[in-house]
Amino acid sequence: MPRPQSFKREAVLNKAMLLFWQRGYLATSVQDLQAATGLGPGSLYNSFGSKDAIFVEALETYVERVVKGRCERYLRPELGLDGLLHYLISTRVEDNADWGCLLINSAQLRELPTAATACLQRGQATVRRYLLALLQRAEAEGELAGHWQLPLLVSQLEIFTRGLLLQGQLGQAPKAGEIKAMFQQVLNTEAGDGSQ
Repeated sequence: MPRPQSFKREAVLNKAMLLFWQRGYLATSVQDLQAATGLGPGSLYNSFGSKDAIFVEALETYVERVVKGRCERYLRPELGLDGLLHYLISTRVEDNADWGCLLINSAQLRELPTAATACLQRGQATVRRYLLALLQRAEAEGELAGHWQLPLLVSQLEIFTRGLLLQGQLGQAPKAGEIKAMFQQVLNTEAGDGSQ
């Protein structure tokens, strides 16, 4: 009869997620995971199987908690362009902003576990869905001036967000006021004051 687990899987995955997010997949060793989670080698391997497997589950945790959480907080359609502006500014002011985005950081690697690719795609698709729904509503309510190809605008905003996140990791991120000015110039709008 197998011994019951004496730890909370969710808490372990949260610690692993934070470690991978801060250090990256390649720079995180199994020993680092053991130290961060408090699990010994036997418990780690019996529960997750490998570093790759715990990384994939940590990515899934990131998508569910961080990505969807930020989308729900800032990109609900009823929040309009002000919500989108707050979303962009949040890349610089939220906890762990200097770590960038675990999905974007991981997508740059060639040596990722195969199962991680599907998780990265799900996370990116989640953000795209929220962005498109918000922009469709903003367009319907006259908040977006002019005629837009919304799927292209979604791609442009994704690239802009990635740039903000990568610049933040390099210590070169623009300030909130600069983000607002760029946002207004791109969308030709006078959306909100960017305050949180």
